Amino acid sequence: MKLNNKKVIIFDLDGTLINSAPDLASAVNHMLRSLERETFSEEVIHGWVGNGALVLVKRALSGQRNANENLDNELVEHALDVFLNFYAQNLCNATVTYPNAVYTLHALREKAQFALSVDSINPPGTHSQYLLGC
Repeated sequence: MKLNNKKVIIFDLDGTLINSAPDLASAVNHMLRSLERETFSEEVIHGWVGNGALVLVKRALSGQRNANENLDNELVEHALDVFLNFYAQNLCNATVTYPNAVYTLHALREKAQFALSVDSINPPGTHSQYLLGC
C-alpha cells in the first residue's frame, strides 16, 4: 500500500486489530442458555461472526449461518438485549489484540503522522476504545 498523500488511515476493529471471537462466543452462549436453547462451540460461533450483533444473534437463534428469516421479532429483540448487555459487561475476558497491532498504530501515528481512526459495526459508544487496551 502506498501511503503518499494520505492523511487518515481507518482500521476495522474486530478481526483486524483484535480477536474478540472468544468473548462473542461467551456472550452468545450466555444468551442461548438464558433462553434455554442449545449452546455451540466457539469454533461454530466464530463462523457466524460478521455483519454485526443483530445478525449474529439471529444466526445463533437459528443454529446455523443462514439465519431463519421467520424468527419472532420479540424473541430476537429480547435475545439481542441479553447478548449486548452480557457482552458489554464481559469485554476483554478473552479478547486480545493481535500481535503488533498496538505497536503499528503508535508507529503510524507518531512516525508517519497519520490521523488514525478505528471503525466498528458495533453499536456506537459501546467499547471500541476500551478494547484496544485489552
